[in-house]
Amino acid sequence: MAIALFCAMILLMTLLAKPTNRSRVLLSLLAVTLFLLFVFVTFPVRSAPGLQVTATVIMPAGIFAEAVGEANVRSGPGLEHALIGTIYRGTRYSVIGQDEFVPWVLLQISESQRGWVFADLLSLNVPRTQIPYISGAAVTVMATPTPSPTLTVPNEVVSSPAATMVASIAVAAVSLVADEAINVRFGPGVDYPRIGRLQPGLSYRVISRHTLYPWLLIEFPDAPDRAGWVFQDVVRITGDLASLPVITAEQIGWPTLTPTPPFVVTGVPPWPTSATAPAPKLPGRVDLQALGDTILTYLLGLGFAPEAEHIASVFIENLSSGESISLGRGIAYSGMSLIKIPILVTYYRFASSPVDRVEAELIANTMICSGNHTANALLAILGNGDELAGAQQVTDTMRALGLRDTFLITPFDLRVAGEPTPQPRPVYAPDIDADRTMTAPDPYNETTPEDLGWLLSAIYQCATSESGPLLEVFPDQFTPTECRQMLLAMSRNRVNVLTEAGVPAGIRVAHKHGWIDDTHGDAAIVFTPGGDFVLTMAMYQANWLPYEVSWPTMAEIARFVYNAFNPEAPLEAIHPGEVDETCALEGNPLLAELMSPFVPPFEASVTSGGE
Repeated sequence: MAIALFCAMILLMTLLAKPTNRSRVLLSLLAVTLFLLFVFVTFPVRSAPGLQVTATVIMPAGIFAEAVGEANVRSGPGLEHALIGTIYRGTRYSVIGQDEFVPWVLLQISESQRGWVFADLLSLNVPRTQIPYISGAAVTVMATPTPSPTLTVPNEVVSSPAATMVASIAVAAVSLVADEAINVRFGPGVDYPRIGRLQPGLSYRVISRHTLYPWLLIEFPDAPDRAGWVFQDVVRITGDLASLPVITAEQIGWPTLTPTPPFVVTGVPPWPTSATAPAPKLPGRVDLQALGDTILTYLLGLGFAPEAEHIASVFIENLSSGESISLGRGIAYSGMSLIKIPILVTYYRFASSPVDRVEAELIANTMICSGNHTANALLAILGNGDELAGAQQVTDTMRALGLRDTFLITPFDLRVAGEPTPQPRPVYAPDIDADRTMTAPDPYNETTPEDLGWLLSAIYQCATSESGPLLEVFPDQFTPTECRQMLLAMSRNRVNVLTEAGVPAGIRVAHKHGWIDDTHGDAAIVFTPGGDFVLTMAMYQANWLPYEVSWPTMAEIARFVYNAFNPEAPLEAIHPGEVDETCALEGNPLLAELMSPFVPPFEASVTSGGE
């Protein structure tokens, strides 16, 4: 621009000059122009220090980088900038550019996140001289539409004689199609973050397969490196999987910018530190981790997975060893009738012992017939006539035990002509740690399988070893007889499906079931010859969860757990029965058991069928 203005000025002077002087002016113009061109070419103009110049950079096509081992990702080109994550060898990222002054490279970490990495910690697929220079952080990145880049699988994870395998080379024509939206993950397992979903009916090319896990690597343009992993058992495959290159690595490098917790985790008791530990447990002989993996594989095969349309959570505790695991931990579900277990515990916390005939009938109707009106009557007694106050007592009891993800803030909704029951005053849900968005839970009645599992464990300890958190947290408010009466109330609950259908006939199952349109669950203590265990389950599907799906699924999970505890005499198949839609308490021995001043301990071999 400066050269153009200068030339225009000299031209004007030439036109205005006398004819005798014009040749002299033209020669001067030529000399000055050559000098200015020399200065601009030899000494390129740079912005002054501290002056930010916004540049638009076109992302180079086909330039990728991965960590040599592992490398920190920072918010700017230098150690003085904030650390925002880490990348690892085995995952490739698109290169945006390199800083013009320092050896740092800007990478596209995910669809919405970029970060800077020190150049010496990166392995590039092109010489660094081919990477465009950009100015610091003041850059607007524009991705150019380019063909899907090739994906190079690292040598150490390929069990092929070839040193390098380029996935874009069509080794075999293998593809897959999903009939519904299926999660695509960063690595071969549900513990890796979800990077997108398959579109139903759309064909995706399979790049390779994993030799240790039933997962397939596919071309997936939405991923940072244009590839993702899909669980093999939930898609339809065309072509020969055996013809594909294979991957054997047990760990796939992935950024830790937004880590996802593992799906199967070891449980930790939530009891306050004031609760003393019970008597030493027996050594566990059941491999709960292997059992959890079996259940997880089964659920994935049915489409139940984190962040999917079908969600399931399971809690298991070996009551002999105290070991426990959770699948799908930290997900809140509608409490349904499962919340009647906390109501029962809270009622016994404040009730005089033994209960009278009226109270016994209310308890029996609530736990066996799943009566909502009798549950509300128990809440009214707890609240001295105020059902809302009684519900608050239930929440307070759970919180005192450290079970923060379970609450009840209103009585059960007894609708009249389709209208909800009006409340005399506003009520508000307490803060909880569990996710309340994935399952759209009832805002007034929520719980988790893990909370219910720990509560059942506390009842069991109180009833069998006369120890545990109920007696420690609430001294002089519970007795072992009351805890045994709670187990008897749940043992008399017979529905012939769910957990009951997954264990042999005659095995004592002390449980409470619950179901509404979109959520079903069961929370049980199972007494078996090979050891007693807690099993709590919840399943969700938006709008409507079919019973023909959830009931046998939970029965199969119960069978898996029972067989793990009783390998010498496994149950070959589930045996669902008919659910009795009527409920009669006349002649039920539970009423007398609840009114008894003493209930002796019972052993695992004692059965409930036909009692």
